Amino acid sequence: MSSPNPSPGPFVSAVRAALVVGLAWGAVDAALASRGFRFDGALDVPVCVAGAVFVCTALVALPIALAALIGRGRASAWLLALGVAFALFIEAYWWSRPWVFPGYSATSPQRLAATAGIALGALLVGGALGAWLERAARGGLRKLAWVGAAVSLAGAIVCGLGAFGEAGGGRGALNERNASQANVLLVVVDALRADMLGCYGNARVKTPHLDALAARGVVFERAYAQAPFTGASFGSIFTGKYPRRHGLVKMGPEVRMVANPTLPWHLKSARREQGGTMQDEDYATATFMTGALHVETGLMRGFDAWFEAMDGHDLVDGDRAWSRFRSVLLPFLIKNKLTQRFDPELVATEASRWIRALGGKRFCAMVHLYSTHTPYDPPQRFREQYCDPAYDGPLQAFYAYHREAIERGEYAPSAADVAQVRHLYEAGVAHADEMVGQLVDALRESGALEDTLVIVTSDHGENLGELHALTGKPLWEHNHVNELNLRVPLLMSWPKGLPGGARVGALAESVDILPTVCDLFDLELPQALHLQEPYRAIDGHSLVPLARGEATAVREFAYSENVLEASARSLTHRLVAARAALESKAEDNDGSVAGHGPWLYDADADPTSTHDLGAGLAAERARHWKALKAWSDGLPLPLSETVLSPRDYDQQALLDKLGYRESGERERKQP
Repeated sequence: MSSPNPSPGPFVSAVRAALVVGLAWGAVDAALASRGFRFDGALDVPVCVAGAVFVCTALVALPIALAALIGRGRASAWLLALGVAFALFIEAYWWSRPWVFPGYSATSPQRLAATAGIALGALLVGGALGAWLERAARGGLRKLAWVGAAVSLAGAIVCGLGAFGEAGGGRGALNERNASQANVLLVVVDALRADMLGCYGNARVKTPHLDALAARGVVFERAYAQAPFTGASFGSIFTGKYPRRHGLVKMGPEVRMVANPTLPWHLKSARREQGGTMQDEDYATATFMTGALHVETGLMRGFDAWFEAMDGHDLVDGDRAWSRFRSVLLPFLIKNKLTQRFDPELVATEASRWIRALGGKRFCAMVHLYSTHTPYDPPQRFREQYCDPAYDGPLQAFYAYHREAIERGEYAPSAADVAQVRHLYEAGVAHADEMVGQLVDALRESGALEDTLVIVTSDHGENLGELHALTGKPLWEHNHVNELNLRVPLLMSWPKGLPGGARVGALAESVDILPTVCDLFDLELPQALHLQEPYRAIDGHSLVPLARGEATAVREFAYSENVLEASARSLTHRLVAARAALESKAEDNDGSVAGHGPWLYDADADPTSTHDLGAGLAAERARHWKALKAWSDGLPLPLSETVLSPRDYDQQALLDKLGYRESGERERKQP
């Protein structure tokens, strides 16, 4: 006689167990993703949790189902154990990254060894746990499996509906307000030096796509960033304000910029000079970010969709809770990171796909490329063009931890090492050029190129081992106040509004980008009524008169600062002054600190700022100092609001040893 409740076979038991595992894994991953997440309504919570459960269940259950379809149902128990081990592995691997060799490449020996240990542990635990679950599923887990099945079904509906949305909410349809304007494609190549491009005179590095863009547009030969680090500089690009007016004066995971009007936000809210006001639906907006930029910083205000490569976030539609929630679920984070391994141009690929899909709509997009920022680790096809094949030293790639080891004195780079770092950077420049070409191709293929204002710039330059004028130490990467860190490329192309083949030698700044767009599109400058004076003012100027040959200059000096120093750059000279001099209220303040400085350099002939001309050009030094001090005193945020980073403290310690800080100067805030 057969039993009234026969024991299920291994396949059924494995499926039941997989449903339970998916339910538990999805609930845990949803709970982790919910930390700090903003749900729009109460219904969003169960919807997002159901979607998470479905995704996690599918990853565990699908291999089991496929095995049954091909007649390998007896392997179900093994596949269940592997599914459990996989879930344990990716959770342990992902969340241990901040503590297990942080800053090291995923393919470094240290990280590979740690990954192998995590994988072995996951296999052992997953095997034991999978076997127990498979046995338990023959009896007491039946009801829980039905719960998992129901939640997964609901989640499948959520994912199915989410697949048919349009990032940006269908904005950008042509109308009477936006038809006479243009699309905006802003490409920011992080840490790109102007002197590395062919259109700026470099004969070694091949940049055909950027050179072609320059030939059909305007090249601003003396364009300068307002800060030599990312956050503050991007703030100036987007708001048209100096850092101590827009408020983002330091970088850190907790740092936020106050609600300033930004370029994409303004395009959808500006007053038109012909009358009327732009509306939210007038522009589809999206930002595609690599590096250290995040939506949460406040910099990306006005973008309706975003792609964040460093965080592992696929393209997110900010209007839909599931799209935002999905991007922070671990399976999607892992998927994004793996995709980047196979497509090192993923940011440009996603941006190009988004542009092609718009179908003639009006858009504003920002694409942040990172191939010229550490780590300098270009694809092989670019490495072969620029790196010396005979080099056999340790710097096959250059990471931030290499720079830290050099600065701590743990490694002294040879001349071959320094040349290798430069060659890796040059290869990254060529890589960036190719990605810019990919974006221009997308514009051309979609029929939008002639109707798009293309702007290419950088947030700062880069030092590649040049010596510091005061300390004699080599300078690496950025956050330095010198010509190589502050001079950036600035190219603008729009056949309907700008001349082709024009070159402008006058001074330009990153803060000029927003006013220039406003001028070209006949929009009034932002009126930030929620901000009080003097935070409301726009510091930049329109560059349109320079581009069209209607003016010879829009400013006498270009200003920049980091936490330790500030600079005024004229057409011929750059003056650098210590922060302590700017803080001084003494009536006889001449810019010196303990008898040193300020320092005046020939900006064009001495880009590394090594030869102080101040003693022989006292009047010129005094003129630059007077302008710099007046500029600093006129900004609403005091210097005390800026905060030293650990790297700043190291640099300050070197300057202190040389006597470049007064003994009575107060200590800085800790970051």
